[in-house]
Amino acid sequence: MADTKLVNMKLDPDEREHYGPSMVVSAPQYPYGLALHLDDDVMEKLALAKTPGAGKTVTIEAKAIVTSVTENERVNELTGLKSSETCMSLQITDLAILTAKGDAADKIYAKD
Repeated sequence: MADTKLVNMKLDPDEREHYGPSMVVSAPQYPYGLALHLDDDVMEKLALAKTPGAGKTVTIEAKAIVTSVTENERVNELTGLKSSETCMSLQITDLAILTAKGDAADKIYAKD
């Protein structure tokens, strides 16, 4: 992950207005589809004996397969303006969660 540049995905106020001007306060902070939900079985498989508290920052490293790519073009019937959208779906196949020293991070980067 050292060569990868992290991009902050938080929506700015203009992007949040896509949900409607009156919805800016309640609009999501991040785009749809960026949340991962890990249950007990997954956390056990990742050897997360102790989970970080809510609000803590962790680093994830993942490998995924692109499962679909779609491109759509639309015409607004009222204005005649065209818009397009490209979407990509990913299936995460390998995942590591790096937290504080002494847990999963040590196992991943342990020197043999």
